[in-house]
Amino acid sequence: MTISAFACVVSALIVLLATACPALGYVPNGGPATQRTRAAARTYIVLVDPPPAASLQHSDGDEAAHRLWHESFLLPAVSSAGVQRRVRHSYTSVVSGFAARLTAGELAAVSRKPGFVRAFPERRLRPMTTRTPAFLGLEPGRGVWNLTSYGEGAIIGFLDTGIDENHPSFRDMGMPPPPSRWKGSCQPPVRCNNKLIGAASFVGDNTTADDVGHGTHTTGTAAGRFVEGASAFGPVPAAGMDAAVKDGVDVLSVSLGGVSAPLDRDPIAIGAFAAASKGVLVVCAGGNSGPLPSTLSNEAPFRATVRLGDGEVFQGESLTQDKRFGSKVYPLYYSQGMNYCDYFDANITGMMVVCDTETPVPPMSSIEAVREAGGAGIVFVNEPDFGYTIVVEKYYGLPMSQVTAVDGTKIMGYAMKGTSTTNHTATIVFDSTVVGVKPAPVVPVVEGPPEPYSFNVVSGTSMATPHVTGIVALVKKAHPDWSPAAIKSAIMTSSSAVDNDGHPIMDEEHRKASSYAVGAGHVAPASAADPGLVYDLGVRDYAGYICKLLGEAALKAISGTTNLTCTKVEALGAEQLNYPAIVVPLRAEPLAVNRTVTNVGPARSSYTAKIEAPEGMTVKVEPAELEFTEVGERKTFTVTVSAAGASAELKLAEGTLSWVSHDHVVRSPIVADSSITLI
Repeated sequence: MTISAFACVVSALIVLLATACPALGYVPNGGPATQRTRAAARTYIVLVDPPPAASLQHSDGDEAAHRLWHESFLLPAVSSAGVQRRVRHSYTSVVSGFAARLTAGELAAVSRKPGFVRAFPERRLRPMTTRTPAFLGLEPGRGVWNLTSYGEGAIIGFLDTGIDENHPSFRDMGMPPPPSRWKGSCQPPVRCNNKLIGAASFVGDNTTADDVGHGTHTTGTAAGRFVEGASAFGPVPAAGMDAAVKDGVDVLSVSLGGVSAPLDRDPIAIGAFAAASKGVLVVCAGGNSGPLPSTLSNEAPFRATVRLGDGEVFQGESLTQDKRFGSKVYPLYYSQGMNYCDYFDANITGMMVVCDTETPVPPMSSIEAVREAGGAGIVFVNEPDFGYTIVVEKYYGLPMSQVTAVDGTKIMGYAMKGTSTTNHTATIVFDSTVVGVKPAPVVPVVEGPPEPYSFNVVSGTSMATPHVTGIVALVKKAHPDWSPAAIKSAIMTSSSAVDNDGHPIMDEEHRKASSYAVGAGHVAPASAADPGLVYDLGVRDYAGYICKLLGEAALKAISGTTNLTCTKVEALGAEQLNYPAIVVPLRAEPLAVNRTVTNVGPARSSYTAKIEAPEGMTVKVEPAELEFTEVGERKTFTVTVSAAGASAELKLAEGTLSWVSHDHVVRSPIVADSSITLI
């Protein structure tokens, strides 16, 4: 395998992760005593105007001049001796500004300085954390992998918890030297090579070590080399983005997230805007808070079959496999209302215990309690909100199967039959990895914590993110001149809306998943490299959207420049942005939106519009046919959506627009939502 080197695996968020997860055993800022003495100060990202042109010695900006300019904002509020120590990072690429630890009074003084734009406190972000190549239609030596030489020459940057450079996924045998455009470096003690070409930390402890394992996992997923016999069982995101873009990455993977923030106060959004303006596509995780609306996650199935004494069989899952366990049956014990396996006073020695729960995943203390009480194994029932989906975690200490709420109800009913448990028995049969599961994919589920193994199985959007990142790198390799928006469009419009049974993708309750749950669909790498048409967007389009949504001040804060103003761009509502999806208010009055597609397929191509719309929603496309005579030719069309015939109870209507040619299907979701209002 000759995947090119990938770059700048940064541990920019070790402090933020550790702060959010104290159980990891890392206390930032020197421990509790230090935190108390600095309680009045916190880290802020301060956006400012670029330094005066006269202070810059080079056309691309001088690092020292930028830092002096940024430090000047702290004087005289901060003593001259403490200014350099306070400035954590100077941003010169994705934003114009700096990160610094300031008290409220110091921040107020900084905000009065000429050139100050905006400041916002650091945010604590969490990682949003197989046999996926075949599931994605990727085969060694064939298809898009063969077409793109496995993405050779593409540079992928990661913002994550660090990296284990000794992992076999990052060996460089047979790898060519880094591309000449690479400007990054390798921060000691990491030893880089022709595969891992850069590593840097942007936090106080200044280490790229990956004690969590999350960064190593996502990095290896997106750009690691093939490893024979792999087995899971044998402040500042802006700083990382700034360095990665400056160093020359092609795509940036960010398996991190947190509570939503306005665009002009979100470091990831601001950094992504600047990255896109420089041709770098940023792939972000969607979050693991499902199955509540507007959240996403994923699942990795490892079969752990529960077989009851009456012959009934239930297909559960487990991330820890014990092949020896299935040879014996055990008495089955369940006591109604015992959440979290709280069988402290019960005699459960040698029994299989059924545990009910009201949380997404069982706490480790529950498994420990059952083990200490002599239990032989556990059947853990997922909470009702997850329906037919199994939320899997990795646990140790006892054989265990996690089952759906639906199946759990039946198992508990069997365990409670009659007055005696002597005839109620069960065992767990571990069947290792399950392939060819149908239906698949199904939305959603949360991720399991990494363990200190060479390889791991982790489920969640953290792991979906590097898969998409890897696909982006392949498409970028096939089409180096495509913009980030064009690549995103190619991936979205070529995705599949059906599962491997040919039916619509389902949610956790085995209902048709909404567009808010499934997005554009399940990615198809081979089709993404040859999408036929793309919906392209440039910096001015995004600027027009920001102006319409948030105004001039926000555009300045996000773009970091005064050259791009709302008076110079056309204000665009979200519905008019040239995005591959069409999302509009659900209303009786017709609403027309415009879209423009660019031909990236055969020069002479003819496309016909195919509309799928539910009862109550009317969709009209003009013109209904598009004729192209050359590559790169652009065509504009109008989509008019109305819900004049919809019932008053209808709140959400979903359809699709597909442009169909002899060789391609370019599909876009259409969503009409009563909760949306035009701005």
